Amino acid sequence: MDIDYFAGQLQTVLELENVDPTQLSILLTKDIVLYEGGNIFNCCVIGFHSAGPVLGVVGNPAQTFAWASWLSPADDFGGGFEDILPLSHEIGEWANDPYTNNIVPAWQEPDGSGNCGGNLLEVGDPVEIFPSPSFPTLVDGYVYHPQTLALLQWFSRETPSSAIDQGKSVPKSRPKGVDNGCQVKIPEPPKDVITEGETQKDRRTRPMVEPGGVHRWACR
Repeated sequence: MDIDYFAGQLQTVLELENVDPTQLSILLTKDIVLYEGGNIFNCCVIGFHSAGPVLGVVGNPAQTFAWASWLSPADDFGGGFEDILPLSHEIGEWANDPYTNNIVPAWQEPDGSGNCGGNLLEVGDPVEIFPSPSFPTLVDGYVYHPQTLALLQWFSRETPSSAIDQGKSVPKSRPKGVDNGCQVKIPEPPKDVITEGETQKDRRTRPMVEPGGVHRWACR
């Protein structure tokens, strides 16, 4: 589905519903992925979070919200990209950067590729580069796939980490294939730091700028 069309429909839903600015509005769809730029091959966005004004509310307080797609195994993204991974990614990032303006030292994905670089506390993005960013969790007979998230100690280059067990991601023990996770040495910051209001591109995550400077964070 076209991301601009979908975002417009989502905005309408938020405007018509009696949303509460003191609560996070979560919109969950099933097996819906989005493409960008009018090109179906520029795919697939599976979640984003942002904030915007609430219509008809005095003072226009910001309403935070997150959208994510529940992915079925048949979607075949691989690497544990299924069920609640997109939702856990977005909620984790909302909790740390609800208005997409929580500035940290400039960073990029820890594989040195330069992808997903920025200076915002987006805790899901540094981890999604790994082959298996999720940690399978059995609940009531079903194996869910929440995503491993980077801690503030990773973004701040704190050594040793002041987190429990000196970890730099949660959980510290990750599934096979991502043992180095967020604890690898962070490369030099990118030369061009993304600042608020600019557009940043990445294979899985790209913030879009809406009219008025509202960001849409989307993970693929």
